Amino acid sequence: MSYYFVSSAIAFRDEADLWCDAPTIRGVIVYSVVTPVLCCFGLITNTLSLAVLRRKNWTGSVYIYLAACVDLGTSLVLMLGGISYKWGPIIGLPLSGSLNTLGILAIVALTVDRAVYLWDPLRCAVPRFCTPRIAKRLMLASCPIALIFNLPYCFIFEWRDNGSLTTTAFFNSKFYNIFNWFTLFAFAVLPAIILSLGNGILIKSLKMATKINQKCPIKNHKRRNHTRLTIMLITMIVFFLITNVPENLAARSAAVNLLFSGDRNKAGVATLETLRQIATVLGAVDVNTNFVFYYVFCPEFSRVLGRICSRKRGDNLQVNVFVLNAIQVQEMSGKCPN
Repeated sequence: MSYYFVSSAIAFRDEADLWCDAPTIRGVIVYSVVTPVLCCFGLITNTLSLAVLRRKNWTGSVYIYLAACVDLGTSLVLMLGGISYKWGPIIGLPLSGSLNTLGILAIVALTVDRAVYLWDPLRCAVPRFCTPRIAKRLMLASCPIALIFNLPYCFIFEWRDNGSLTTTAFFNSKFYNIFNWFTLFAFAVLPAIILSLGNGILIKSLKMATKINQKCPIKNHKRRNHTRLTIMLITMIVFFLITNVPENLAARSAAVNLLFSGDRNKAGVATLETLRQIATVLGAVDVNTNFVFYYVFCPEFSRVLGRICSRKRGDNLQVNVFVLNAIQVQEMSGKCPN
């Protein structure tokens, strides 16, 4: 069994073939070929996203930074899992679980941010918890919380002397069963409800903002930018709902206890295994989609990205514009007597 065939599934919280004697051909293709290739693109695209965000030419919610960092970290965890198969179950699983938790917090906070921001189109005020100062503190505080919350994943697997990976007694404990149910509700069901409601609010806010555009001609350009950001967030939410909920339900670490009352044989049925493989591929695609959404819906993002790729600095362009404006002001002041 290839290293990546085991560890990639675990990093996605999906120990799909943990108890199988030999991998299937389709499983090898999904876990050993498709997933790592997609993660390679994820490393590149999310690095570019962070490079653009660092330029500060494109201003958005602070939580976008957290989402980009989470996608980059998820891609990196999967690649490291392909290098060392013993690293994945013990370290990769809790680490990927922490990243998954942070990703959910980021998308939920970003949704609430936009929903509150656009709730009153005439005001368009940033909510207090989304101001850069408070948002950064919340981001920093959420990191250790996510790590501590996912510590139980460190104790559900162990390596035997013969090199086989088995579950521990903790895996079948009542505490772990309760933990799985709480995780499903807190990080799958509840976020799905919040994001669905947030999507409805965002769509309604878009309609309201369109109606008042004629009343605020000065802010038309600003509102067009907010409209693009809102459309981008709506697409991100829809794709997140498509990938996150099936991933949590199909993962064997959760499915065994949640859906099959600890019966591993039922958890390994062909239909559920196919669902796991689909969820794994969608999860790998998910680490790339935000970059695509940024590029398509945010013209400023694509412009800054073009400058980075062509090795042109946006700061120089801003300085040149400032000098030209200063010269024009001097000429105008010379022509106009006091």
